[in-house]
Amino acid sequence: MDGSRAFRKIDQIPASVEAIRRTVMGVIHAVEGETDIFLQRYLTEIGTPENWAKAITLMCKHLEKDPDTLDDYKDLFQVMQRYRTNQDSARLTEITQLRRMVERGKMFEYIAHSLRNDLVIAYDRYLKKYCLSFLPEAKGQDLQSVRDYENKIIEWKEDVQKRFDAVDKLLDESDEYRNSLINYISHYEHVLSLMEDTCKAMLRVCQPMKKWCTADASYPRRVQEEINIYNRRKMDLRDVSKELEYERDQLNLKLRRREFFIVKLERMIYEVRSRKRFYKRRELELKEHQDKVEADISRKKRDLDEVKSKFQNRKSNSPSVYNYLSDLIESLRGDIWTLEKKTDALTKQANALKHKQFEIQKEVDWLTGEFDASNSMRDKALEKLTKQEEAISLIAEDAIGLDGKIRALKVIREIKLHSSTVKKIYHFGYNPGRIEYKDELDTAFKITARDVGKDWVWLYRQLPFKPPRDSIVRNMDIEVIDRNLRRAPDGHGFTSLAMKSLEKWRRLSTIASLPELVSALKKMKKRDTVRKIQTEMLIDRNLRRAPDGHGFTSLAMKSLEKWRRLSTIASLPELVSALKKMKKRDTVRKIQTEMRALSL
Repeated sequence: MDGSRAFRKIDQIPASVEAIRRTVMGVIHAVEGETDIFLQRYLTEIGTPENWAKAITLMCKHLEKDPDTLDDYKDLFQVMQRYRTNQDSARLTEITQLRRMVERGKMFEYIAHSLRNDLVIAYDRYLKKYCLSFLPEAKGQDLQSVRDYENKIIEWKEDVQKRFDAVDKLLDESDEYRNSLINYISHYEHVLSLMEDTCKAMLRVCQPMKKWCTADASYPRRVQEEINIYNRRKMDLRDVSKELEYERDQLNLKLRRREFFIVKLERMIYEVRSRKRFYKRRELELKEHQDKVEADISRKKRDLDEVKSKFQNRKSNSPSVYNYLSDLIESLRGDIWTLEKKTDALTKQANALKHKQFEIQKEVDWLTGEFDASNSMRDKALEKLTKQEEAISLIAEDAIGLDGKIRALKVIREIKLHSSTVKKIYHFGYNPGRIEYKDELDTAFKITARDVGKDWVWLYRQLPFKPPRDSIVRNMDIEVIDRNLRRAPDGHGFTSLAMKSLEKWRRLSTIASLPELVSALKKMKKRDTVRKIQTEMLIDRNLRRAPDGHGFTSLAMKSLEKWRRLSTIASLPELVSALKKMKKRDTVRKIQTEMRALSL
């Protein structure tokens, strides 16, 4: 019953967060199993504790030992071991019960100390240290799954601490009865009650820890589900934005047409009013003519002076008015008698002009009404266009916010799933913002999309989905991808189609990963693509580990430094021997030359 067997290699780096959860759950199951066994097996058939003191006194008397010197059940066990050959049948029942009591005490001590210590180690050094939500990586973004998990972690920490305190309190109370064996036996019923309460308290400690482990295992899936939700929301926003942009373009077109119509109305109103002013001038001119004709010939000179005065004070400088007045002056001088015959004709002309002015005024009123209505419609269209622009801007801001959330969630998920995260936390602890990984799957998608080309449909059918998607649903997905890309062509053809299909796989499948992609490519016999992905991943990892820009040189230097640090026989002869085995004779000669130069 070695409860610490799970922590024999406590100083070693955990292999992965899955291994950590397995270790913690192993301890929890051990605690639950042992406590259940104890509660079922050792808390029944207690016997008669009031007769135990007599049996202990009898055994100590036979062994010439003072019963008061027995501190606990361990000392009693030694006495019972020595008394085995001298025991009598009269006290066999009590001795059997005492032996059972000793076994019960050992089992409880194993549970209360060894298993409790394992539970504390599992909580402090594993669960609390590695099973994190990485909330600081969100950088202020409101991420539902991350926030909920962090709140649950805080709640579980409080619960675990309170329940550990309850266990410690019960253990402290139990220790009060272990100062002497007689005191222990005389209060044995209460001791048994404390044992039972302690075991149940230990089981209660396991409950939040199990919930924590279970939630941590499903945490990446919940993060991916939130990413999928935001991606779907982005697609919905994109559709709404397209509709609004289409409506905006239609409004712009209508607005341009309305403005053109308004300009046309302004030009027509100006032309009609010009005609009206022309007829008005003609009417005034006819009236002047008629007044002059009806004037007495005797007032010819005075009328001539009046006409000259009107000529000098005229409002219009048009040639027609000027010529008309000039001719009028000349005609008043020489042809006054001819104007009397034209009086009736001038009256008829004046009436005709008034009728034309009335018709023109009706046209002006109609055009003015159309102009005002068009201006009102233009103002409404401008107001609606402004609202459309504001709505499009808000949607764009929402899309940017969703992009930020998706990026933060991808970073958190990548950190949570990456194999190096556990090692970095082991060596340096968790420092927010210091753990950064490149999205290897996105890099692999770009390589795959370029290489697969027109075989993207075949690839999409080879990719594994969880939850499953049958061939009918996959065909529908393929049609949607193809149709959407035809609506918004980007000029890259099959590469874009392949990239869209891979992104859809990542969004819809909870098992989308680099190994699954490589496996699907191998089924398609795309081994060149697999090699490109593996080469790219290797170079990228090496360069990230060697950020000085020297690539493999830095890697080789790191390996030599590690050999020197870990090996007690690291020396120049050993290095030269290894290089000779690799047939790196040029390198050996360079080293020997350098050493000779240093010795000189």
